[in-house]
Amino acid sequence: MAHETRSLHNLLHSSALATALVPEMGYQKVADIVRDKHQPSRSFMDTLEQEGLMTKEQAEDCLQRSVARDNSIE
Repeated sequence: MAHETRSLHNLLHSSALATALVPEMGYQKVADIVRDKHQPSRSFMDTLEQEGLMTKEQAEDCLQRSVARDNSIE
């Protein structure tokens, strides 16, 4: 369980989540956020919210849709 918790923390604080936002926000906007705004000391969702770009709930919706798209490909 400790590994799962640590893995989730690492994921939420990385910019890997950015790929799920591309369909919603567009590649260039997401790339700009990753390059200019995101700091590893805060979660990517916190970055979106603090920059006024998206609420955590909206970001979670994007992630869920991304996972659903990936699962439908199989």
